Amino acid sequence: MNHERTILLLAALASAASAQPFIEIGVSGSLLADDGVRPVTVRAIFDTSAPPISADATAVRFRAIDGDFIFSFDVPADAPMVNLDNNAEGIIYDLVYDQTNDRIRFEFGNFFGSRTGKLVISPIVGPMSASMNSLPDDPSAYMMDASASDRSMSLEYTRVGLAPLKALWTPSGFVTSDSAFSVWVDTAQDPNPDPCFADLTGDGQLDFFDLSAYLQLLQAGCP
Repeated sequence: MNHERTILLLAALASAASAQPFIEIGVSGSLLADDGVRPVTVRAIFDTSAPPISADATAVRFRAIDGDFIFSFDVPADAPMVNLDNNAEGIIYDLVYDQTNDRIRFEFGNFFGSRTGKLVISPIVGPMSASMNSLPDDPSAYMMDASASDRSMSLEYTRVGLAPLKALWTPSGFVTSDSAFSVWVDTAQDPNPDPCFADLTGDGQLDFFDLSAYLQLLQAGCP
């Protein structure tokens, strides 16, 4: 057996398995409304190799390739949670870097603009700029700069005809104790992967077992 070619194949498999150009951004918490506390969870996955959908001298906007918006704002407070992506409205998820204020806005809303929300983190660790051609693939770049005295995070949801619901965090804590949320940013798998013909074992991973299966097929030869 040609060991050099085997080593090269293993290296290629490892490289393909470790490539993760996707970032997941999410927020989960509760917002205080007139009729009680309403839970909300929003997450979206962005392709960090994709170009922005718009940009100018002060801001750049990227669109997610997948996401979920789970809420209970438009039903009785004791009703089950509703996934807005399951209806005909559809949700758009955008990530905007605002260079003027050194902050990111994770925006979400339906096509009609009747339901909108946003998570704002300011300032961020970065580095980011309004001229960047793609998003960073390092999750830490999206996080709040913990050394900034004016750091803050806010979560807001608005529906036409109703007062906006908002939660604000500052170094002193949440301004309203009944409204709180947590944020996460992490690497993610491709939500719409192409078929991987090298995954001979079908376990969703490229590793030595796929190479072993290939070698067994090679040894068996053609019928």
